[in-house]
Amino acid sequence: MWTPIEYSITYEGLDGGTNPNASIISYTVESATINLADAVKENSAYGSEGWFDAATGGNKVESIPQGSTGNKTLYTRWLLGPKASPSEVGDIVFNNGRAVAYSDGLVLDDAAKAAAVAVIFDATNKTGVGLQQSKLTWAPEGTTGYTTKFATNDADGSGNWAVIQAAIPPSIFAIHIMSRSRAFRPAGIFPLMENLLRF
Repeated sequence: MWTPIEYSITYEGLDGGTNPNASIISYTVESATINLADAVKENSAYGSEGWFDAATGGNKVESIPQGSTGNKTLYTRWLLGPKASPSEVGDIVFNNGRAVAYSDGLVLDDAAKAAAVAVIFDATNKTGVGLQQSKLTWAPEGTTGYTTKFATNDADGSGNWAVIQAAIPPSIFAIHIMSRSRAFRPAGIFPLMENLLRF
C-alpha cells in the first residue's frame, strides 16, 4: 500500500504575534488546499502583511494547494498600521498613511510613537488633530496619561469639533483657523506633510 510522503510546515517571524495556522504543521500531496490566515498581534500598532516564502523578497503565499510537495518555511512580515487608512474616531494615523484603531490596551513601541502624525476626531471627513511630534511627550508606563477625551453622541465623531473648540482659548483657536493650521487638516494630508509637522 502506497503511503504519501509527509512534508513539514514551519512558521517564522511571529515576533510575539499569534499564528492562527499553528495547528497545521504538516501536509501530504493528498491534503486538501490549506488556506493561510494572517498572523495577528493583539493590542499592537502592527498588522501582518501575510505569509511569504522568504524572510525578505520572495513571493506571497496565501495557500498551499492540493498536490503541492516539499517542506515549507513561511515567514510573516509586520507593517506599521493594521488598517490601510483611518476610518473611525480615535484612529491613530502614521506617516505611511496607515492607521491603528485606539483601544484601552493598545501599546505603541518607540517606532510607532515616532511615526504617529494624527488622531482622527471626525470619521466622516477623515479629519484629525495633528501631532506636533517635536513637542509631543508620551505618558510613562503606569500613569493615566492623557485624560482629555472627546465624548459626543455623534456616531461619526463630527460633534467632536465643538469639543475641540471649547478646549482651546478663543484667541489661539482664531489663529489656527486663520492660518489653516496643520493641526486640523484632513488625516490624508498628514503623511504627506510629515516633515512640516515636526516643528
